[in-house]
Amino acid sequence: QDEKDFYARRGIELKPEYAEEVNSPEKKRKTGLETRAAVMPNRNSSPSGVASTLETAMNDQLDFQLEPDRCGISIQQMPPLNNPSLRTSGRLRVNSIKKYLLQKLGLKDAPSSIEVLCNGDPIGDELSLTFILRTRWFNTNKILTLKYRLSEEFAVSQRKFNSTDTEEES
Repeated sequence: QDEKDFYARRGIELKPEYAEEVNSPEKKRKTGLETRAAVMPNRNSSPSGVASTLETAMNDQLDFQLEPDRCGISIQQMPPLNNPSLRTSGRLRVNSIKKYLLQKLGLKDAPSSIEVLCNGDPIGDELSLTFILRTRWFNTNKILTLKYRLSEEFAVSQRKFNSTDTEEES
């Protein structure tokens, strides 16, 4: 009984052997499947479920901004993006944002060379934008704004590399 209700609430068709049991008038009155079927939208209206996938994708979109971090002490300030405002899926992870930044800024470095920050705190590569918005972004009346900068380890290694070049030239 509970199993049939479970499938009915989710709009999943029953196996033929179970459907015969439910289709008897006395079973329908007991389970209330008629009412649930009338109220629930049919998720299987399109052959591949494309409509529900598109609907989910549209509900998942969020706006955010990417700006260079001007507070950090860095050997090299990062340039701003031409278009800092973006709209994308909330499932996008920080690692993908780093790759995007490298591409747009024309850098050939690894994604680990850039840090993405929210409210001044570096955020992990595995975090999604939705997670960041729900747990790290406290300005709910403002658009999510993430800052980016060269990672400290990368900046230090660049500084050492640049200082050895100048020593060799002298």
